Amino acid sequence: DWTFRNNVFINSRIQMNIYAPGFKFYNNTVYNTPGIIGFRGATGTSGNGVPILVYNNIFCRVGDSTQGSGGPYSGATADYNLITNWNDDGRKPFYSEANGINGGYTPQQIFVDPANGDFTLKTGSPAIGSGVDLATIPGLITDGSVISTKNMGAYAVIAPASSLSLSAPSKARVSSVAP
Repeated sequence: DWTFRNNVFINSRIQMNIYAPGFKFYNNTVYNTPGIIGFRGATGTSGNGVPILVYNNIFCRVGDSTQGSGGPYSGATADYNLITNWNDDGRKPFYSEANGINGGYTPQQIFVDPANGDFTLKTGSPAIGSGVDLATIPGLITDGSVISTKNMGAYAVIAPASSLSLSAPSKARVSSVAP
């Protein structure tokens, strides 16, 4: 049982394929990989009934080959991922997901400064709030290690301090202790 979460994979010049049973791949960012992205069970199966789950990732500037007859998600359950093609031309790559974002965005619309390695989500990024609450996916989170979020990618979006407010307690009581 393998889990890949909150990782950033940058400038891989080869295909990124995972052929193993029972792995979970969520909240990762894969950037600038001209090869295809493929998730399959061991030897092309679904891992003999062991789930392969791929959720809330950003695959930005990736190749869009069909990864053979089974497609890029052969034997895997994948959804709520943001995927853009290698050429940044807005064309939809070959990744089919019911709730995913498939094409139409450039890296500069998603990340703060991808050219200089800053892959935090920028204000207004389409990846903010477009994922799924991972706690609702059966079998994905088994160790309680995830904060409930609906963002895609490796980095959490934290509200700036200016958006937080504090209020004084309504009933404060001060007591002193005699020495």
